[in-house]
Amino acid sequence: MMDLDSRRPALDVPFAMLVTGALGLAVGIATVAASALAYAATRDFSFFTTYISDFGAAPGWPSTLFTAGMLIAAPLRYLFLVLLLVRLVHLGASTRFRSAMLVVGALTVLGSIGTAAIPFTLDATIHKSSALLYFFGTVVLLGAISLQEWRLRLPRALPLSGIAVVAAYFVFATLLALVGKVGAVERTTPVPWEWLSFIALMIWLAAHTALLGSRAPRNR
Repeated sequence: MMDLDSRRPALDVPFAMLVTGALGLAVGIATVAASALAYAATRDFSFFTTYISDFGAAPGWPSTLFTAGMLIAAPLRYLFLVLLLVRLVHLGASTRFRSAMLVVGALTVLGSIGTAAIPFTLDATIHKSSALLYFFGTVVLLGAISLQEWRLRLPRALPLSGIAVVAAYFVFATLLALVGKVGAVERTTPVPWEWLSFIALMIWLAAHTALLGSRAPRNR
């Protein structure tokens, strides 16, 4: 009797990572760039005073472009995370590690969706709580993944790019948590760190798309 399971095509994980990662990069960069241009057309814009999330609070095209792009990017990022974790299991990580990171990743994505869907002008408390969940969740998620990649002796660009994201996100989230505290941090102080966080995340995504979207990453 023919084994029907043997006829099922196996998922090409590296290729799926390549496609998903490229889409994630395109959506992420296009969303922020288009929102920034629409915002700057009618308002003062600066990398030192304008939060990325300010785009979602600005009426008209900035809000529309930002919210739509972020809500599209969120499931793409989670799909990329799933594929990345499958890839790491194939390269030697444990299935327990994969399961734990999927839970942390789901919470992080929820934070990202909450930040995009609920601007601070609508509900400042929920917006800030969602942002802190997203940024601190990413610190935990990419910190653990970077340590795992280092342990697996994958190309050093992978864990090092993750460490850069962790550092930028941690500083930004800490400063953001202190905003509004008496004598603590001004509202605009965390802004440059949010932009650095975005750039670091795009570099991390590009590195993982390029190196793990290939057939056989070379261990080092």
